[in-house]
Amino acid sequence: MSRRGGYNELQRWKERFVLLMKEHEPQDVWALDVSEALNPCPHGWYQYQQRRLFARFECSGCSKHWNSAWSSILFHIRFLGSWDQNQGQVKMWMFRQKCRRCTMARYEEPVFSEKALETILHNLAWKILEKSYGEAKRNPRPCDVEEVVEGPHDERNCEACQHGMCVETHTPWPKAKPTYPAPSMERKENFTRSASFAPSTEWERVFARPVSVTRPTEGEEWQQILAFLFVVIVCLLFLASYFR
Repeated sequence: MSRRGGYNELQRWKERFVLLMKEHEPQDVWALDVSEALNPCPHGWYQYQQRRLFARFECSGCSKHWNSAWSSILFHIRFLGSWDQNQGQVKMWMFRQKCRRCTMARYEEPVFSEKALETILHNLAWKILEKSYGEAKRNPRPCDVEEVVEGPHDERNCEACQHGMCVETHTPWPKAKPTYPAPSMERKENFTRSASFAPSTEWERVFARPVSVTRPTEGEEWQQILAFLFVVIVCLLFLASYFR
C-alpha cells in the first residue's frame, strides 16, 4: 500500500478497523490512517508495534517477488473524550523492504493477505480496549506464515532494521522507554511510551479512557434554574431595602 496511493487497499484497512471498533465500542468514533512520515510518537499519543508479520513484496524495478515473516507495523494512537462523544485516532506506518537483487532498489510496500489483515486489526483493537477502556489483557493472535520464506532475514534491506525497530535488531525508539513487556522472539507486539510523555502519573491520566460526564436530567435542570432565580431575587430585595 503506497503512502500516497493504494486508495482501495487503504479503504479496506480503514473500513475493517472502524467496523471492528463499532462492535466493541459503538458509542465512540475511531479512525485509521497511514502516516506520511516515520516520526517519534508525539505528545498525547501512545505507541504500539506488531512484529513478525507475514507479508508479500514486489520490486517495482525488476518485478521480483519475495515473502517475509519479519514484517512490522507501527501504530500511534490517540484517544480524546468529551461529555457527548469520545473519539480515537490511529496512524500506522508499515515498514518496507528493498529488493536484494537491484543495486538502486527502492523501499517497497508490504502486501498483507485478508487473513493477516484480520489478525493485525484484531490485535490492534484488543490493545486499544485494554489500554483505553480498561478491559482485560489478551494475548495477541500470531500471524501465520502462509507461504515458504527463503533464507534468513535480510537486515540490510529491511527498513525496520535500519531504524532499530525490527525483532532482530530491536532497540527502543530514540529516548523512548519500553513499559510493557520487554521485546522477545515469542511475542509479536511491543508497546512503548513516548519520551515526550509526562511522568507516569500524568501519563496514566492521558492514557486512560476519560470518565464520561453525565448530563443533568430535565428535572435537575429546572431545579438549578429555580435555585439561581431565588438567589437573584433575594439579592435584589436586599439591595432594595438597603438603599431605601
